[in-house]
Amino acid sequence: MMKMKETLDKIITLSQNTIDLPRNGVIERIALLFNLTLANADTANAATVSMEDILKAIEEIRVVADANDIKYALSGLDVGIMNYYDSASKGVKLSDTVSIPAGGTADVSFLLFLDAGEIHALAKEQLDLSVRFNQSVATNVSISDAKVTVTLDKKVFDDANEWIEYYDGVFVEPKVWTKKESFNASTELEEVLNIPVGTIAWRGFITVFDSTGARADIVDKYAIKQTKPRNIELLKVDWKTGKELDKVEYGLDETLSGVTIVDYDQELMPGGFDLRDAEIGTFKLALKASAGGTVRYISHELVIL
Repeated sequence: MMKMKETLDKIITLSQNTIDLPRNGVIERIALLFNLTLANADTANAATVSMEDILKAIEEIRVVADANDIKYALSGLDVGIMNYYDSASKGVKLSDTVSIPAGGTADVSFLLFLDAGEIHALAKEQLDLSVRFNQSVATNVSISDAKVTVTLDKKVFDDANEWIEYYDGVFVEPKVWTKKESFNASTELEEVLNIPVGTIAWRGFITVFDSTGARADIVDKYAIKQTKPRNIELLKVDWKTGKELDKVEYGLDETLSGVTIVDYDQELMPGGFDLRDAEIGTFKLALKASAGGTVRYISHELVIL
């Protein structure tokens, strides 16, 4: 087995938003270098947008194997949040800003990466990466040009036997996607979202938005509940405490407003929370919130092939 880093010749653009990923190894990480040009349609006033605004305009980053086997289906903001925590605050700073002169343009470059688990590309018939943009970033500000350069970290094997022996015939891949639900203010924990089943739950990123669409710490407590055959609170955490624990466990400079993480492997069941045989609706995310809003749940799952 050899390790290899490869920058692909093909790039993603606004007009060509999908590329084939090579299938000659096991992909450990996909690095995406975004080079965007922002245009300001207001000829009288300069404009300023945040990196969070820009990431929101990346509607979906998607990696799919064999037409319908989803490995990643996330927004740019989802990936930015995960990267911030997984890199101990060295990812994109969501509060950073970009200024665009009146009637002019500005270039911005940043790196996002997908590294939630290995993708056994050599076992696929097809493996696609796509990036979909909403070109409108803010009032009068749009993405006029985009180029995304893709670099892979991967393992390469001499033959199939070496690959099988290296992994002892056990192959695990990520599935990382999102669910979103609205919730109301409550005085008790209220069930708001079904935890995905059929896989091994590894982590859940809980991102909370207030009624204006801004990330906000408007939750007092969160819980993971089992609803049948009887109601059990498997995990119940004070929101502020959970955020402070994230800061320590992920080595962060600061936590992000409106974000906390359920680490199923560390907090509930070593090796991840095995939900392969569970029924939909058996496990729920519950929130006790001081105001109504929306929760976006990034489900980081493991799939055994």
